[in-house]
Amino acid sequence: MDIWSIFNETASRTKSMVEKVIPQIQQIPAISLISTPSSQTDHEVVSVDISNCILPTSIEEVKRLRKLSHLSSMCYKMHQITPYNLRRLHNLQLVVSSFDLPALPSSVFTPPPVSPLSNFSSSLPTPTLQPSHWFAVDDPNSRTRLFVIQGSDSWDHWRLNFTVDPVLFEDLRRVKVHSGAYQAALVLLRQIEPYVRQHVEGRDDESPARDGGKGIYKVAFTGHSIGGSLAILIALMLRRRGLCPDRIQA
Repeated sequence: MDIWSIFNETASRTKSMVEKVIPQIQQIPAISLISTPSSQTDHEVVSVDISNCILPTSIEEVKRLRKLSHLSSMCYKMHQITPYNLRRLHNLQLVVSSFDLPALPSSVFTPPPVSPLSNFSSSLPTPTLQPSHWFAVDDPNSRTRLFVIQGSDSWDHWRLNFTVDPVLFEDLRRVKVHSGAYQAALVLLRQIEPYVRQHVEGRDDESPARDGGKGIYKVAFTGHSIGGSLAILIALMLRRRGLCPDRIQA
C-alpha cells in the first residue's frame, strides 16, 4: 500500500469518526473559557515570552525522539510490527506484542459510565477486553526495553478518553488522575509487568553496553495520544510500587 492510499484511508476513517462524534458533543452545554467584563468588546491580547522555556538539544536526542515517534505511529498499523521491520528500520529486537498474549478475562476490563458525558458514553459500542494494544522491543546498544502503547484508534479508546472523572492515584491521597486512563493502565500493567521484571531482575550489569553507557538494564515507555497517557501512568505505577524505580523512563 503506497503513502497516498494510507493517507486517504486515514482521512476517511477520521472523517467518519468525527461525523459520528460531533452531534453528540453538540449536546454538551458550552463552557466559556474566557471571562471578560460586559463593557469590553474585544479580548485583550497578551504577549508572553517563552524563550526561557526553550533549551537547545543534541542531534542524538532529536534522532531518539524521531525513533520514538515512528514506533508510536507503527502501533496504528500492528501488522507492520515484525522482527524484520524493527531490525531493518531501528536495529531493535521484537520481544512481544499484545496480540501474542492470551485473551483477558471478561471481568478484567469494563470501563465505567462517564459523567458528565454519560449520554455520549452510553451511545458507544460495547468495549472490547483489550484497552489498548502495545508491543515491546529491546535495544541491544543501550540495554533498554521499550514498551510502545497504541493511541486512540477505536471507539473503545474514545470511551476511555471521555471517562474523565478524577480518581485517586495508587495510595496517594492528594494525587488524582484521569479515571479511564488509570483503569486501562491497571489492566495493561498486569500484562506488561512480567516483561519488565524479566528484563531487569537478576541481570548482570558488569559488562558495558554497546553504546559505552553504564550497562544498566533500563525500561522505557512511549506512546501517542491516549497511549502516551497510559505510558506515563504505567511508568509512575512501577516507580510507586518499587519495581526498579531508578531504571524507568517515560
